[in-house]
Amino acid sequence: MVEPPADMSVTVAFDLDGLQSLADPQAVFEETAEWASHVGILSDEPAHAVTTFGRQKNIDIGFQSGHRSLAESLPVVRAQPECSADRYVLIGSDDSVRDQARAMGWAYLGVEDAAEAAGWSLSDEDEPDEKTTWL
Repeated sequence: MVEPPADMSVTVAFDLDGLQSLADPQAVFEETAEWASHVGILSDEPAHAVTTFGRQKNIDIGFQSGHRSLAESLPVVRAQPECSADRYVLIGSDDSVRDQARAMGWAYLGVEDAAEAAGWSLSDEDEPDEKTTWL
């Protein structure tokens, strides 16, 4: 991913499904946090699912949806002074959210496009799920 100019602040939100589709979500999150002002995870899943994922992957989540849907969270995050930025970017796995994100002042980038631009690897869907590798 192309880093913004040094004088531009950016808030980046990953949707949970998109982050889960990456081979190394922790590294991607940490790399993004090096240049983005704020990095979080938004999802339609319950808050505990996001928190659990963050804990399992050792990700320090800057913000998350809480008890709101992903779409409901976009304007809420923008309105939070602690997430104030010059630009807001949602990296998602569901292109149906693209128009909603753009209508709320967020740029939208599909996770596959972001991965290609940044050199991130997508997870191999043929690999067993981490929860079942002990079987």
